[in-house]
Amino acid sequence: MKTISKTIFITFLILTQLISCKGPAGEDGMDGMDGADGADGNANVKVYRFQAPDWTSSNNMTLQIPDLTSEDVNFSVILVYVSFQSQKYRLLPVTDLNINGFGSGFNLFSQSDGISHHITIFISRTGAALPNPLPEMDFVKVAIIKPSESNNIVGNGRIANPKQTVLNELRDAGVDINDFNAVCEYYGIDTN
Repeated sequence: MKTISKTIFITFLILTQLISCKGPAGEDGMDGMDGADGADGNANVKVYRFQAPDWTSSNNMTLQIPDLTSEDVNFSVILVYVSFQSQKYRLLPVTDLNINGFGSGFNLFSQSDGISHHITIFISRTGAALPNPLPEMDFVKVAIIKPSESNNIVGNGRIANPKQTVLNELRDAGVDINDFNAVCEYYGIDTN
């Protein structure tokens, strides 16, 4: 009796698995066709977009990036682009930037901190005081490009600098890192 109950139970489990694994059939009783593959993504690249970020003090703004780690700061390429009053995106650092309505002579640079997960953008003016209020930014876009496993090439007994390997890959592919859209196009990232 115990053997019959065990056999019925095992048969029930097998049938349940076979029925639950089969997809729904079409009108003709045949299984449906597989869907089309999705677009290729790039797990090594993340882009963060900040619209009209505010200056947090007299000469800097802090952008919180929760995913930013100390490993990213040490090994990934972090590209920070800014846009003022519908000007094209500029890769930081920039010197003698001309900002519409404020003139020229602005320097901007960024500093990444993987401990408190933020990037700080600093602005200074050469030879004159900063305007008050500071010029508003339309957007800041941050691209964090992690090196792939294949980028850590050993050559002449040394491990290649991961950041430089990523930059060399972009250069060799003819990608101008000063052009935000070109970087995104190379990695298949939507620029919106």
